[in-house]
Amino acid sequence: MKKISRLTGIALAVAMIIALASISAAAFTYTPVNGTTTTFTTEITGDAVPNWTATYAVSAGEAGYETVHAGPNPESVTLTNNSTTGTGGTVTFVAGGASSFTVTVNFSAVSFSEPGVYRYVITQTPAEKLGVTPDTSATRILDVYVQDNNGALEIQSYDFLLSTANFLSTAKSTGFTNTYAVQDLTVSKAVSGTQASRDKYFEFTVVVTGLTGTDEFAVDISNADATSGTTASTIAANQGKQNPTGATGAELAAGVKFYLQHGQSITIKNLPVGAHYTVTENAENY
Repeated sequence: MKKISRLTGIALAVAMIIALASISAAAFTYTPVNGTTTTFTTEITGDAVPNWTATYAVSAGEAGYETVHAGPNPESVTLTNNSTTGTGGTVTFVAGGASSFTVTVNFSAVSFSEPGVYRYVITQTPAEKLGVTPDTSATRILDVYVQDNNGALEIQSYDFLLSTANFLSTAKSTGFTNTYAVQDLTVSKAVSGTQASRDKYFEFTVVVTGLTGTDEFAVDISNADATSGTTASTIAANQGKQNPTGATGAELAAGVKFYLQHGQSITIKNLPVGAHYTVTENAENY
């Protein structure tokens, strides 16, 4: 009986070992985790903010080292921004308004099933605009870090990086920096000679081309009269004429008239660098 009991005990022990081995050998799989949100900025630097738009899009990046993977489901990544009239991935700058906006990248509809680095590319497509120089790089890398936390997946962090030809950059970035270069145009009048009339008003026509028709440009007339006078030396056609305090791109393309005496001037503000201008004076034999 003792011998039989001992054999029975050995059989039970072996069965338990086999059962434990079966439990320990069960396959382990991660429960996928969805992404969260991160942000980047887009800005205009320079002396002025123009009416201008830039559109941003997300695509899968290139796999790199063993743990760097092309980002899955880029079509499920959504973009929003806080510009005044912009929607989705299109950021709208308004002349005279804010020079910087935030774009939110939402990965909540993207599922990550393994630890690693998941690489995406953010591309900026700028609208063509005279005076605007877009960021020197049209793309940025956005890496999503997914880590194993005691067997559970979690989003560790996001890295926004300057891109390179092989997408292996490690230089961090905060977003896209675009520049807008402007200059003022001043038109002044001077007369000389003992027979010259310094109270006479002369007519000038300023034409500026290359501008967006709906853009508005302020005109500083603080060194001129708001309305030309009726001096005896001024021809009737130039008397009682208003000097405008602003003009649109379309009006400047067609030609805007100003009326100046000796020593007076007007200044058209914040014309984009690259615009072309012509100033014509009705000299009246002077």
